[in-house]
This record gives sequence, structure tokens and C-alpha cells, in this order.
Amino acid sequence: SVYCCCHIMSESEKVTDAELLAEIEKEALDALKNQTLNSNNTTNDTLNGNNNNNNNYTNIHNESNINYDGGAQLTTFQDNIITTGSEVSKLLMFILLILFIIQFIRKTYDYFTLQSKIQKVANPLDSAKPIAAENLTPINPGYDHKSYAVYNTEFEDRKYFLQKQAEGAPRSILKDILLKRAIKCIEKARVLQRDGVGIRKNWNMDLLPRDVWDDFNSAQRNIQAEVECVMQENQHYQFNWGQPHKLNIFSKAKEEHERKMMIQNKVFHQKMQLRQQQFQQQKQQQAAPNAKSFGNGFNKGFFNNNTNNKNDNKKLTKREKQELKKQKKQMKNNSNQVTTMQNNIEAPSGNTNNTQQAQVRRRKGKHRFTTK
Repeated sequence: SVYCCCHIMSESEKVTDAELLAEIEKEALDALKNQTLNSNNTTNDTLNGNNNNNNNYTNIHNESNINYDGGAQLTTFQDNIITTGSEVSKLLMFILLILFIIQFIRKTYDYFTLQSKIQKVANPLDSAKPIAAENLTPINPGYDHKSYAVYNTEFEDRKYFLQKQAEGAPRSILKDILLKRAIKCIEKARVLQRDGVGIRKNWNMDLLPRDVWDDFNSAQRNIQAEVECVMQENQHYQFNWGQPHKLNIFSKAKEEHERKMMIQNKVFHQKMQLRQQQFQQQKQQQAAPNAKSFGNGFNKGFFNNNTNNKNDNKKLTKREKQELKKQKKQMKNNSNQVTTMQNNIEAPSGNTNNTQQAQVRRRKGKHRFTTK
């Protein structure tokens, strides 16, 4: 642009080339001077800003060392607590440690006292008797509520069968013993099927002792072996169990087992009915007499003790006393009738009228209350 202006001026004023070059050099020097001045101003501004920041930081630091009374300024004690801590925090930690030790001692003391009390409690299994699980039912005549169930029991009929088989017993005896073995297998299998779900569930929940679990599993293995042995013995002897069972021993055993259970249930219900009747009779005998049935205790000797009646009359109510008088009056009338019948039998017919006339009593007139 400068060159264009100079070119225009040279054309208009007809300036020489030497003058034009001198002006160009002068403008270039002025531009350099202005650029250097601007750069120096910017550096001075930045230096002044840094100096101002440093002055502000020094002023703030100096002001923090000044102690003010009150206000938002922290005191030396507060500053020490924030930076290095104090004796109060150490004291709190010491108190917490002491409380923790006291709580630990108290918990341990409670635990050992509870364990000592539990050991003093009698274990019901110590006085209980083991009994086969299939016999642990109220309908069983040998049932005892103090006994506990055992699943893996010996098969006594199997030993008896092998003994008779070695002795050479007849087929009829062996047939009866083998049927008892089959019935016992059905009883044990039903008990294992009934209790198996609960035992497995308790075992999975870690609520069953190891002894009970092992006893249950061994009972399952033994019952399977016994069933196979009974079937082999039945096939060996080819026992016929009649219609519709034919050669199936377990069909016959199931029928006999159900008949046995029906008989036991019937006997059990009869015993329960007898117990209920006895209990009701005892309850009626022990019940106190009401006001209406107060004088009906002849069989208990209620009217036999005269001394007791005198004392009891004081405790009786008015209505009960009236009932007593009526009962005594009936007793007298009954005794009079008995004496008249005896006199009629012993005395002649002529004297009967005199005795009846002598015993006739005049009735009292009824009291009528009139309203005036």
C-alpha cells in the first residue's frame, strides 16, 4: 500500500527515486520501533501481574499469622487439632478401647453361663429307649412316648427262617415265616418312604445329625437286600399264595399288612373312647353340685354326717336350704309309708283304719297375701 501511495505521489508530484526509497526506509524503521515497543509493554504487563500475585500471597500469609479474637479465623488450639491432633482424640480412643474390652468380657461371661445352664438340662435321649421306626406309632400296643426311632434294625424273622431251614422244618412253617419277613419289609419300606423327604431336606439344611443320616442310608441298603432275599426264597420254594396273588408274595404281604393296620386302628379308637368316657365320669364326679341338684348326693353320705350338716347349713344359701328341707321331708314321708305298709302286713284288717286315721295329718292352710 505504501508502495502504491508512493507510486501515485511520484506520478503526481514527480518525486525522484532517491526520495521515495528514503521514505520507505523511514516507514520500515518506524514499524520496527512500534513492534519492539508493543513486545516490551506485554512483557512488562506479565511481570507486573506476577508481582501483584506474589504481593497478594505474601499479604495473605502475613495476615494469617496475625491473631484475631473471634470471627471466622481459626485459633491456635483449633489449628493444632486439625494439623497434629490433640489429647482429646487420644482420650476418646482409649475410652473406646476400654468399652470394647468390657463388652468382650461381658459376652464371654454370658456365653459360658449359658453353656453351664444347658449342661444342667437333662437330655431326653438319655432316658429314652430306641425302638424300630415302624413300631413308633400310637396305634402300636408297645408304643412309648419316651422312645426314639431307629431305622436300621435287625430282621429277626430272617434269622428265625434260616434257623428253621437248617433244622429241616416243613414247608408250611417256612411259608408262614417267609410271609412275616415280607410284611416286615413292607412296614420298613413305608416308613422309609414316609420319612425320607423330611430327612433329606433336614440333611441338606444341615439340621440332621450324622448318626441319623447314616442309620437311614444303611436301612435303605438293608431293606433292598432283604426284599431280594425274600423273592429268591419264594422262587426257590414256589409257594402259592392263592387267588389273586398266585406266586406274588408281596401282594399277599400287602393285604395282610393292611388288615393288621385296620385291626390296630380299631383297637386304638376303642381305647381312646374308653379313656374319654372315664375322663368325663371323673370330671362329673369332681364337679361341685349346683343349686338345683344340691341335695342329690345320697350315695356320697351327704345326709349321714349330722355334725357336718350343722356346719354346712351356715354356708348354704337360702335356696339350697329350702332344697335340703324338701329332701328331708321326702325322706320322712317315705319312711312313714314303709312303716304303714309293715303295720298293714302285721296288724289285722280291723286295726288298719285306726292306724291310717292316726297317721293322717292336717294340711296347713295356704297363706294368701292381699294387697290393700
